[in-house]
Amino acid sequence: MDFLNKKPWHPGSYRNRKKVWTAEQEEKERLKKIEQRQEEYKAEQKERGECGVQDGKNAVKFLYQKPPGYTGDTLKKKDTKVTSDEANTVAKISAVSSGGGTSQGGGHGFIQHVIEGVKASSQQDSFEQHEFVVNQFKDEEEEQEAYEIAMMSESERVQLRKKVAREKRKKEKKKLERARKLLKRAEISLKSISSYEHNQQCSLGWNMTLRRSGRLRSHAMESSHLPVFPASFWFVKVIKVGGSTLAGIFRAIAAHHGIQIVNPTQGFTRLTDERVTESIHMLSELGSEYIGIANHMPYRNISLPGPVLRFTAVRDPIDRSISHFYFRCSKERSLDECRKDDDGLMLFLRSLKSNYQTQYAFGGDFDADLYDFIFVTERMDESLVAFRLAFGLSWRDIAYLPSKILNDKYETFSEMPLQKQRQVSQILSPKIESDLAFHSYASHQLNETIAQIDSFYGQGTYQRQLECFKHVIEEVGRTCSDGHFENRWNDNGKNFRCIDSILMNV
Repeated sequence: MDFLNKKPWHPGSYRNRKKVWTAEQEEKERLKKIEQRQEEYKAEQKERGECGVQDGKNAVKFLYQKPPGYTGDTLKKKDTKVTSDEANTVAKISAVSSGGGTSQGGGHGFIQHVIEGVKASSQQDSFEQHEFVVNQFKDEEEEQEAYEIAMMSESERVQLRKKVAREKRKKEKKKLERARKLLKRAEISLKSISSYEHNQQCSLGWNMTLRRSGRLRSHAMESSHLPVFPASFWFVKVIKVGGSTLAGIFRAIAAHHGIQIVNPTQGFTRLTDERVTESIHMLSELGSEYIGIANHMPYRNISLPGPVLRFTAVRDPIDRSISHFYFRCSKERSLDECRKDDDGLMLFLRSLKSNYQTQYAFGGDFDADLYDFIFVTERMDESLVAFRLAFGLSWRDIAYLPSKILNDKYETFSEMPLQKQRQVSQILSPKIESDLAFHSYASHQLNETIAQIDSFYGQGTYQRQLECFKHVIEEVGRTCSDGHFENRWNDNGKNFRCIDSILMNV
Protein backbone atom coordinates (compact mmCIF):
# COMPACT_ATOMS: atom_id res chain seq x y z
CA MET A 1 0.00 0.00 0.00
CA ASP A 2 3.03 2.29 -0.19
CA PHE A 3 1.76 3.71 -3.46
CA LEU A 4 -0.96 5.55 -1.49
CA ASN A 5 1.74 7.81 -0.07
CA LYS A 6 2.00 9.39 -3.51
CA LYS A 7 -1.63 10.49 -3.48
CA PRO A 8 -2.10 14.25 -2.79
CA TRP A 9 -4.71 13.55 -0.09
CA HIS A 10 -2.59 11.05 1.88
CA PRO A 11 -0.95 12.39 5.11
CA GLY A 12 2.20 10.48 4.25
CA SER A 13 2.72 12.19 0.88
CA TYR A 14 5.85 14.28 0.44
CA ARG A 15 3.91 17.51 -0.03
CA ASN A 16 1.76 17.03 3.09
CA ARG A 17 4.75 16.03 5.24
CA LYS A 18 6.57 19.12 3.98
CA LYS A 19 3.61 21.32 4.96
CA VAL A 20 3.57 19.82 8.50
CA TRP A 21 7.32 20.30 8.89
CA THR A 22 7.12 23.90 7.66
CA ALA A 23 4.27 24.67 10.07
CA GLU A 24 6.20 23.18 12.99
CA GLN A 25 9.29 25.25 12.15
CA GLU A 26 7.21 28.43 11.91
CA GLU A 27 5.61 27.74 15.31
CA LYS A 28 9.01 27.15 16.90
CA GLU A 29 10.30 30.40 15.42
CA ARG A 30 7.23 32.28 16.69
CA LEU A 31 7.64 30.94 20.24
CA LYS A 32 11.35 31.76 20.12
CA LYS A 33 10.59 35.38 19.15
CA ILE A 34 8.04 35.71 21.97
CA GLU A 35 10.55 34.38 24.50
CA GLN A 36 13.25 36.73 23.17
CA ARG A 37 10.91 39.72 23.40
CA GLN A 38 9.97 38.86 26.99
CA GLU A 39 13.63 38.67 27.94
CA GLU A 40 14.32 42.03 26.29
CA TYR A 41 11.35 43.59 28.10
CA LYS A 42 12.48 42.27 31.49
CA ALA A 43 16.00 43.61 30.88
CA GLU A 44 14.61 47.05 29.94
CA GLN A 45 12.38 47.14 33.03
CA LYS A 46 15.30 46.21 35.24
CA GLU A 47 17.45 48.93 33.69
CA ARG A 48 14.69 51.53 34.12
CA GLY A 49 14.28 50.56 37.77
CA GLU A 50 17.97 50.92 38.48
CA CYS A 51 17.93 54.40 36.91
CA GLY A 52 14.93 55.48 38.98
CA VAL A 53 12.69 55.90 35.93
CA GLN A 54 8.96 55.56 36.54
CA ASP A 55 6.91 53.03 34.65
CA GLY A 56 5.49 54.07 31.27
CA LYS A 57 2.00 54.97 32.47
CA ASN A 58 3.13 57.29 35.30
CA ALA A 59 5.99 58.70 33.22
CA VAL A 60 3.58 60.57 30.94
CA LYS A 61 0.89 61.28 33.54
CA PHE A 62 1.88 64.95 33.71
CA LEU A 63 0.64 65.40 30.12
CA TYR A 64 -2.95 64.86 31.26
CA GLN A 65 -2.86 67.17 34.29
CA LYS A 66 -4.50 70.63 34.16
CA PRO A 67 -2.17 73.57 34.22
CA PRO A 68 -2.02 75.61 37.49
CA GLY A 69 -5.00 77.96 37.90
CA TYR A 70 -6.98 76.34 35.06
CA THR A 71 -10.64 75.76 36.07
CA GLY A 72 -12.14 74.91 32.69
CA ASP A 73 -14.36 78.01 32.64
CA THR A 74 -11.84 80.41 31.19
CA LEU A 75 -12.21 79.25 27.53
CA LYS A 76 -16.02 79.46 27.70
CA LYS A 77 -16.07 83.14 28.65
CA LYS A 78 -15.12 85.15 25.62
CA ASP A 79 -17.13 88.30 26.42
CA THR A 80 -15.73 91.32 28.21
CA LYS A 81 -18.13 91.33 31.17
CA VAL A 82 -16.69 91.48 34.69
CA THR A 83 -16.78 88.06 36.47
CA SER A 84 -17.94 87.56 40.06
CA ASP A 85 -14.36 87.21 41.31
CA GLU A 86 -13.42 90.40 39.53
CA ALA A 87 -16.45 92.18 41.06
CA ASN A 88 -15.44 91.04 44.57
CA THR A 89 -11.90 92.25 43.99
CA VAL A 90 -13.20 95.60 42.79
CA ALA A 91 -15.55 95.89 45.80
CA LYS A 92 -12.67 95.29 48.20
CA ILE A 93 -10.52 97.83 46.46
CA SER A 94 -13.43 100.29 46.48
CA ALA A 95 -13.93 99.84 50.24
CA VAL A 96 -10.25 100.32 50.93
CA SER A 97 -10.20 103.36 48.70
CA SER A 98 -13.24 105.00 50.34
CA GLY A 99 -12.00 104.17 53.87
CA GLY A 100 -8.66 105.87 53.16
CA GLY A 101 -10.30 109.33 52.65
CA THR A 102 -9.48 109.52 48.99
CA SER A 103 -11.64 111.87 46.96
CA GLN A 104 -14.60 110.34 45.09
CA GLY A 105 -13.30 111.31 41.71
CA GLY A 106 -9.80 110.01 42.40
CA GLY A 107 -11.15 106.81 43.98
CA HIS A 108 -13.43 106.11 41.03
CA GLY A 109 -10.57 106.61 38.60
CA PHE A 110 -8.38 104.22 40.55
CA ILE A 111 -11.15 101.57 40.66
CA GLN A 112 -11.78 101.89 36.93
CA HIS A 113 -8.08 101.46 36.26
CA VAL A 114 -8.03 98.25 38.35
CA ILE A 115 -11.11 96.87 36.54
CA GLU A 116 -9.51 97.39 33.12
CA GLY A 117 -6.32 95.78 34.36
CA VAL A 118 -8.21 92.72 35.62
CA LYS A 119 -10.07 92.41 32.28
CA ALA A 120 -6.86 92.57 30.26
CA SER A 121 -5.19 90.05 32.57
CA SER A 122 -8.17 87.67 32.28
CA GLN A 123 -8.23 87.85 28.46
CA GLN A 124 -4.46 87.29 28.22
CA ASP A 125 -4.63 84.28 30.56
CA SER A 126 -7.48 82.80 28.50
CA PHE A 127 -5.48 83.14 25.27
CA GLU A 128 -2.34 81.62 26.78
CA GLN A 129 -4.27 78.71 28.35
CA HIS A 130 -6.09 78.02 25.05
CA GLU A 131 -2.77 77.86 23.21
CA PHE A 132 -1.40 75.54 25.88
CA VAL A 133 -4.34 73.12 25.55
CA VAL A 134 -3.99 72.92 21.73
CA ASN A 135 -0.24 72.41 21.92
CA GLN A 136 -0.72 69.85 24.66
CA PHE A 137 -3.09 67.80 22.46
CA LYS A 138 -0.67 67.88 19.54
CA ASP A 139 2.27 66.95 21.71
CA GLU A 140 0.19 64.21 23.32
CA GLU A 141 -0.32 62.43 19.99
CA GLU A 142 3.34 62.66 19.12
CA GLU A 143 4.33 61.57 22.61
CA GLN A 144 2.00 58.56 22.44
CA GLU A 145 3.50 57.47 19.12
CA ALA A 146 7.01 57.99 20.43
CA TYR A 147 6.13 56.04 23.57
CA GLU A 148 4.82 53.07 21.55
CA ILE A 149 7.99 53.03 19.48
CA ALA A 150 10.14 53.33 22.60
CA MET A 151 8.41 50.29 24.12
CA MET A 152 9.32 48.16 21.09
CA SER A 153 12.28 45.85 21.16
CA GLU A 154 15.29 46.67 19.02
CA SER A 155 14.39 43.99 16.47
CA GLU A 156 10.83 45.38 16.17
CA ARG A 157 12.16 48.90 15.61
CA VAL A 158 14.42 47.59 12.85
CA GLN A 159 11.45 45.82 11.27
CA LEU A 160 9.36 49.02 11.51
CA ARG A 161 12.04 51.07 9.78
CA LYS A 162 12.29 48.48 7.04
CA LYS A 163 8.50 48.41 6.62
CA VAL A 164 8.29 52.21 6.30
CA ALA A 165 11.13 52.23 3.76
CA ARG A 166 9.53 49.36 1.86
CA GLU A 167 6.14 51.08 1.64
CA LYS A 168 7.79 54.27 0.48
CA ARG A 169 9.68 52.43 -2.26
CA LYS A 170 6.51 50.59 -3.30
CA LYS A 171 4.58 53.85 -3.69
CA GLU A 172 7.38 55.42 -5.70
CA LYS A 173 7.66 52.29 -7.85
CA LYS A 174 3.92 52.34 -8.59
CA LYS A 175 4.07 55.97 -9.66
CA LEU A 176 7.07 55.36 -11.90
CA GLU A 177 5.52 52.21 -13.36
CA ARG A 178 2.27 53.99 -14.17
CA ALA A 179 4.12 56.90 -15.77
CA ARG A 180 6.27 54.49 -17.77
CA LYS A 181 3.23 52.61 -19.05
CA LEU A 182 1.42 55.77 -20.06
CA LEU A 183 4.45 57.06 -21.94
CA LYS A 184 5.06 53.70 -23.55
CA ARG A 185 1.46 53.33 -24.63
CA ALA A 186 1.39 56.81 -26.11
CA GLU A 187 4.64 56.17 -27.96
CA ILE A 188 3.54 52.78 -29.30
CA SER A 189 0.10 54.07 -30.27
CA LEU A 190 1.60 56.86 -32.35
CA LYS A 191 4.10 54.47 -33.85
CA SER A 192 1.40 51.92 -34.65
CA ILE A 193 -0.90 54.43 -36.32
CA SER A 194 1.87 55.94 -38.39
CA SER A 195 3.42 52.62 -39.40
CA TYR A 196 0.21 50.79 -40.27
CA GLU A 197 -1.92 53.58 -41.64
CA HIS A 198 0.65 54.62 -44.26
CA ASN A 199 2.07 51.17 -45.03
CA GLN A 200 0.58 50.03 -48.33
CA GLN A 201 1.50 46.41 -47.68
CA CYS A 202 -0.56 46.36 -44.49
CA SER A 203 -3.37 48.65 -45.64
CA LEU A 204 -6.96 47.52 -45.31
CA GLY A 205 -8.27 48.65 -48.68
CA TRP A 206 -9.38 45.15 -49.66
CA ASN A 207 -11.80 44.87 -46.72
CA MET A 208 -14.40 46.92 -48.56
CA THR A 209 -13.78 44.83 -51.67
CA LEU A 210 -14.50 41.72 -49.65
CA ARG A 211 -17.71 43.12 -48.29
CA ARG A 212 -18.91 44.13 -51.76
CA SER A 213 -18.06 40.87 -53.49
CA GLY A 214 -18.83 38.46 -50.64
CA ARG A 215 -16.25 36.58 -48.62
CA LEU A 216 -13.90 33.68 -49.14
CA ARG A 217 -14.75 30.32 -47.69
CA SER A 218 -12.27 27.58 -46.89
CA HIS A 219 -13.77 25.31 -49.54
CA ALA A 220 -15.52 27.67 -51.99
CA MET A 221 -14.30 31.09 -53.16
CA GLU A 222 -17.54 31.54 -55.10
CA SER A 223 -19.86 31.30 -52.05
CA SER A 224 -20.70 34.99 -52.13
CA HIS A 225 -24.25 34.44 -50.85
CA LEU A 226 -23.01 33.56 -47.37
CA PRO A 227 -23.05 36.38 -44.75
CA VAL A 228 -20.14 38.32 -43.29
CA PHE A 229 -20.04 39.90 -39.84
CA PRO A 230 -22.21 41.01 -38.19
CA ALA A 231 -23.87 37.59 -38.13
CA SER A 232 -24.81 34.97 -35.56
CA PHE A 233 -22.00 32.49 -35.00
CA TRP A 234 -20.98 29.46 -32.98
CA PHE A 235 -17.34 28.83 -32.19
CA VAL A 236 -17.24 25.21 -30.99
CA LYS A 237 -14.48 25.39 -28.40
CA VAL A 238 -12.82 21.97 -28.15
CA ILE A 239 -10.78 21.36 -25.00
CA LYS A 240 -6.99 22.04 -25.23
CA VAL A 241 -6.76 23.29 -28.82
CA GLY A 242 -5.96 26.95 -28.01
CA GLY A 243 -9.67 27.58 -27.66
CA SER A 244 -9.47 30.23 -24.93
CA THR A 245 -7.31 32.49 -27.12
CA LEU A 246 -9.66 32.00 -30.08
CA ALA A 247 -12.70 32.55 -27.86
CA GLY A 248 -11.20 35.92 -26.87
CA ILE A 249 -10.86 36.80 -30.57
CA PHE A 250 -14.50 35.88 -31.24
CA ARG A 251 -15.60 37.93 -28.24
CA ALA A 252 -13.65 40.87 -29.70
CA ILE A 253 -15.41 40.40 -33.05
CA ALA A 254 -18.75 40.32 -31.24
CA ALA A 255 -17.94 43.53 -29.34
CA HIS A 256 -16.78 45.33 -32.49
CA HIS A 257 -19.72 44.23 -34.68
CA GLY A 258 -22.69 44.40 -32.32
CA ILE A 259 -23.16 40.69 -31.58
CA GLN A 260 -24.48 39.49 -28.20
CA ILE A 261 -22.56 36.60 -26.58
CA VAL A 262 -24.22 33.81 -24.59
CA ASN A 263 -22.30 33.32 -21.31
CA PRO A 264 -22.48 30.40 -18.87
CA THR A 265 -24.17 30.68 -15.50
CA GLN A 266 -22.06 32.72 -13.07
CA GLY A 267 -19.34 30.58 -11.52
CA PHE A 268 -19.24 28.11 -14.42
CA THR A 269 -17.13 27.98 -17.60
CA ARG A 270 -19.23 25.60 -19.69
CA LEU A 271 -22.62 26.03 -21.30
CA THR A 272 -25.60 23.75 -20.91
CA ASP A 273 -28.53 23.22 -23.29
CA GLU A 274 -30.90 24.88 -20.81
CA ARG A 275 -28.65 27.92 -20.39
CA VAL A 276 -28.22 28.39 -24.16
CA THR A 277 -31.93 28.00 -24.92
CA GLU A 278 -32.91 30.39 -22.12
CA SER A 279 -30.29 33.00 -23.12
CA ILE A 280 -31.18 32.89 -26.83
CA HIS A 281 -34.86 33.35 -26.00
CA MET A 282 -34.15 36.25 -23.62
CA LEU A 283 -31.75 38.03 -26.02
CA SER A 284 -34.18 37.62 -28.93
CA GLU A 285 -36.98 39.15 -26.87
CA LEU A 286 -34.70 42.09 -26.05
CA GLY A 287 -34.22 42.70 -29.78
CA SER A 288 -30.77 41.17 -30.36
CA GLU A 289 -30.46 40.43 -34.06
CA TYR A 290 -27.15 38.56 -33.83
CA ILE A 291 -26.11 36.09 -31.12
CA GLY A 292 -22.77 34.29 -30.67
CA ILE A 293 -21.51 31.29 -28.69
CA ALA A 294 -17.83 30.95 -27.72
CA ASN A 295 -17.67 28.64 -24.69
CA HIS A 296 -17.00 24.95 -24.08
CA MET A 297 -19.99 22.97 -25.33
CA PRO A 298 -20.07 19.94 -27.67
CA TYR A 299 -21.73 20.59 -31.00
CA ARG A 300 -25.46 19.89 -31.36
CA ASN A 301 -28.41 21.33 -33.24
CA ILE A 302 -29.15 24.73 -31.72
CA SER A 303 -31.27 27.39 -33.38
CA LEU A 304 -29.64 30.83 -33.56
CA PRO A 305 -31.33 33.84 -35.22
CA GLY A 306 -30.54 34.51 -38.88
CA PRO A 307 -27.86 32.81 -40.98
CA VAL A 308 -25.28 31.19 -38.69
CA LEU A 309 -21.50 30.95 -39.17
CA ARG A 310 -19.80 27.95 -37.56
CA PHE A 311 -16.14 27.74 -36.55
CA THR A 312 -13.92 25.34 -34.62
CA ALA A 313 -10.25 24.47 -34.13
CA VAL A 314 -8.34 21.20 -34.39
CA ARG A 315 -4.97 20.09 -33.01
CA ASP A 316 -2.68 17.13 -33.54
CA PRO A 317 -4.57 14.47 -31.53
CA ILE A 318 -1.52 13.06 -29.75
CA ASP A 319 -0.29 16.48 -28.59
CA ARG A 320 -3.84 17.45 -27.59
CA SER A 321 -4.25 14.30 -25.49
CA ILE A 322 -0.93 14.86 -23.69
CA SER A 323 -1.82 18.51 -23.07
CA HIS A 324 -5.19 17.40 -21.71
CA PHE A 325 -3.44 15.12 -19.18
CA TYR A 326 -1.10 17.89 -17.94
CA PHE A 327 -4.04 20.29 -17.68
CA ARG A 328 -5.90 17.88 -15.39
CA CYS A 329 -2.82 16.77 -13.44
CA SER A 330 -1.51 20.30 -12.76
CA LYS A 331 -4.71 21.16 -10.86
CA GLU A 332 -3.63 18.82 -8.04
CA ARG A 333 0.14 18.53 -8.39
CA SER A 334 3.11 20.49 -9.63
CA LEU A 335 4.07 20.26 -13.29
CA ASP A 336 7.36 18.61 -12.33
CA GLU A 337 5.52 15.85 -10.49
CA CYS A 338 3.19 15.39 -13.46
CA ARG A 339 6.14 15.02 -15.82
CA LYS A 340 7.50 12.14 -13.74
CA ASP A 341 4.16 10.34 -13.50
CA ASP A 342 4.40 8.09 -16.57
CA ASP A 343 1.89 5.60 -15.13
CA GLY A 344 -0.64 8.37 -14.58
CA LEU A 345 -0.19 9.59 -18.17
CA MET A 346 -0.74 6.11 -19.64
CA LEU A 347 -3.78 5.57 -17.43
CA PHE A 348 -5.30 8.88 -18.53
CA LEU A 349 -4.69 8.21 -22.24
CA ARG A 350 -6.42 4.82 -21.92
CA SER A 351 -9.44 6.52 -20.31
CA LEU A 352 -9.94 9.04 -23.16
CA LYS A 353 -12.85 8.62 -25.54
CA SER A 354 -12.04 7.53 -29.07
CA ASN A 355 -11.75 10.37 -31.61
CA TYR A 356 -12.33 12.98 -28.92
CA GLN A 357 -12.09 16.05 -31.20
CA THR A 358 -14.33 14.64 -33.92
CA GLN A 359 -17.00 13.64 -31.42
CA TYR A 360 -16.83 17.05 -29.71
CA ALA A 361 -16.83 19.18 -32.87
CA PHE A 362 -19.35 17.20 -34.96
CA GLY A 363 -21.41 15.32 -32.41
CA GLY A 364 -20.74 12.15 -34.38
CA ASP A 365 -19.15 11.46 -37.76
CA PHE A 366 -16.93 13.95 -39.57
CA ASP A 367 -18.86 16.39 -41.83
CA ALA A 368 -16.74 18.50 -44.19
CA ASP A 369 -19.55 20.98 -44.92
CA LEU A 370 -20.52 21.79 -41.33
CA TYR A 371 -17.95 24.52 -40.62
CA ASP A 372 -17.27 27.78 -42.45
CA PHE A 373 -13.67 27.90 -41.20
CA ILE A 374 -11.47 25.53 -39.19
CA PHE A 375 -8.41 26.85 -37.32
CA VAL A 376 -5.29 24.68 -37.08
CA THR A 377 -3.67 25.09 -33.66
CA GLU A 378 -0.12 24.42 -34.88
CA ARG A 379 -0.62 27.14 -37.52
CA MET A 380 -2.56 29.63 -35.42
CA ASP A 381 -1.20 32.87 -36.91
CA GLU A 382 -1.52 31.53 -40.46
CA SER A 383 -5.12 30.54 -39.73
CA LEU A 384 -5.96 33.94 -38.27
CA VAL A 385 -4.58 35.87 -41.25
CA ALA A 386 -6.52 33.67 -43.68
CA PHE A 387 -9.62 34.06 -41.49
CA ARG A 388 -9.26 37.85 -41.48
CA LEU A 389 -8.95 38.09 -45.25
CA ALA A 390 -11.76 35.59 -45.86
CA PHE A 391 -14.24 37.41 -43.62
CA GLY A 392 -13.22 41.05 -44.14
CA LEU A 393 -11.99 41.73 -40.60
CA SER A 394 -9.46 44.22 -39.22
CA TRP A 395 -6.23 43.71 -37.26
CA ARG A 396 -8.07 44.87 -34.16
CA ASP A 397 -10.52 41.98 -34.55
CA ILE A 398 -7.87 39.25 -34.53
CA ALA A 399 -4.99 40.68 -32.44
CA TYR A 400 -4.51 38.77 -29.20
CA LEU A 401 -2.48 37.99 -26.11
CA PRO A 402 -2.27 34.24 -25.34
CA SER A 403 -4.86 33.27 -22.72
CA LYS A 404 -2.66 30.67 -21.07
CA ILE A 405 1.08 31.22 -20.59
CA LEU A 406 2.98 28.46 -18.78
CA ASN A 407 6.00 29.47 -16.74
CA ASP A 408 7.21 25.87 -16.91
CA LYS A 409 6.77 23.83 -20.09
CA TYR A 410 5.42 20.31 -20.04
CA GLU A 411 6.90 17.47 -22.06
CA THR A 412 5.53 17.23 -25.63
CA PHE A 413 5.38 14.03 -27.66
CA SER A 414 8.45 14.95 -29.74
CA GLU A 415 10.47 15.61 -26.56
CA MET A 416 9.66 12.24 -24.97
CA PRO A 417 12.17 9.38 -24.90
CA LEU A 418 11.71 6.86 -27.69
CA GLN A 419 10.36 4.16 -25.37
CA LYS A 420 7.74 6.54 -23.96
CA GLN A 421 6.73 7.64 -27.48
CA ARG A 422 6.11 4.02 -28.42
CA GLN A 423 3.91 3.48 -25.38
CA VAL A 424 1.86 6.62 -26.12
CA SER A 425 1.48 5.71 -29.81
CA GLN A 426 0.47 2.17 -28.97
CA ILE A 427 -2.33 3.42 -26.67
CA LEU A 428 -3.62 6.24 -28.88
CA SER A 429 -3.27 4.88 -32.42
CA PRO A 430 -6.52 2.88 -32.39
CA LYS A 431 -8.40 5.81 -30.81
CA ILE A 432 -7.47 8.77 -33.04
CA GLU A 433 -8.07 7.65 -36.64
CA SER A 434 -10.92 10.10 -37.29
CA ASP A 435 -9.12 12.88 -35.42
CA LEU A 436 -6.06 12.45 -37.64
CA ALA A 437 -8.25 12.67 -40.74
CA PHE A 438 -9.97 15.77 -39.29
CA HIS A 439 -6.60 17.44 -38.60
CA SER A 440 -5.25 16.56 -42.06
CA TYR A 441 -8.39 17.91 -43.77
CA ALA A 442 -8.23 21.23 -41.87
CA SER A 443 -4.55 21.74 -42.73
CA HIS A 444 -5.24 20.95 -46.40
CA GLN A 445 -8.18 23.39 -46.51
CA LEU A 446 -6.02 26.12 -44.96
CA ASN A 447 -3.45 25.65 -47.73
CA GLU A 448 -6.22 25.91 -50.33
CA THR A 449 -7.59 29.10 -48.76
CA ILE A 450 -4.11 30.69 -48.81
CA ALA A 451 -3.73 29.80 -52.50
CA GLN A 452 -7.18 31.29 -53.25
CA ILE A 453 -6.27 34.51 -51.43
CA ASP A 454 -3.13 34.94 -53.54
CA SER A 455 -5.11 34.15 -56.66
CA PHE A 456 -7.84 36.63 -55.72
CA TYR A 457 -5.65 39.54 -54.52
CA GLY A 458 -2.34 38.91 -56.25
CA GLN A 459 0.62 36.65 -55.70
CA GLY A 460 2.44 37.26 -52.40
CA THR A 461 -0.48 39.06 -50.74
CA TYR A 462 -0.97 36.45 -48.03
CA GLN A 463 2.73 36.31 -47.11
CA ARG A 464 2.89 40.11 -46.78
CA GLN A 465 -0.19 40.06 -44.56
CA LEU A 466 1.32 37.32 -42.42
CA GLU A 467 4.45 39.44 -41.88
CA CYS A 468 2.27 42.41 -40.96
CA PHE A 469 0.33 40.30 -38.46
CA LYS A 470 3.54 39.13 -36.82
CA HIS A 471 4.50 42.78 -36.42
CA VAL A 472 1.07 43.53 -34.93
CA ILE A 473 1.40 40.69 -32.40
CA GLU A 474 4.91 41.81 -31.52
CA GLU A 475 3.72 45.36 -30.81
CA VAL A 476 0.73 44.08 -28.81
CA GLY A 477 2.95 41.82 -26.73
CA ARG A 478 5.47 44.59 -26.07
CA THR A 479 2.82 47.14 -25.09
CA CYS A 480 0.01 45.19 -23.42
CA SER A 481 1.61 42.21 -21.68
CA ASP A 482 2.68 44.13 -18.53
CA GLY A 483 0.55 45.14 -15.61
CA HIS A 484 -3.00 44.26 -14.60
CA PHE A 485 -5.09 42.47 -17.24
CA GLU A 486 -8.71 43.39 -17.87
CA ASN A 487 -10.23 40.52 -19.82
CA ARG A 488 -13.44 40.32 -21.80
CA TRP A 489 -14.64 37.23 -19.93
CA ASN A 490 -12.76 34.88 -17.59
CA ASP A 491 -9.39 34.34 -19.39
CA ASN A 492 -10.80 35.23 -22.84
CA GLY A 493 -9.64 38.44 -24.54
CA LYS A 494 -6.73 39.41 -22.31
CA ASN A 495 -6.06 43.13 -21.82
CA PHE A 496 -8.50 43.98 -24.60
CA ARG A 497 -8.65 47.70 -23.79
CA CYS A 498 -4.93 48.06 -24.42
CA ILE A 499 -5.16 46.14 -27.70
CA ASP A 500 -8.13 48.19 -28.87
CA SER A 501 -6.40 51.45 -27.99
CA ILE A 502 -3.22 50.83 -30.00
CA LEU A 503 -5.09 49.36 -32.99
CA MET A 504 -8.10 51.67 -32.96
CA ASN A 505 -7.44 53.18 -36.38
CA VAL A 506 -5.88 50.13 -37.97
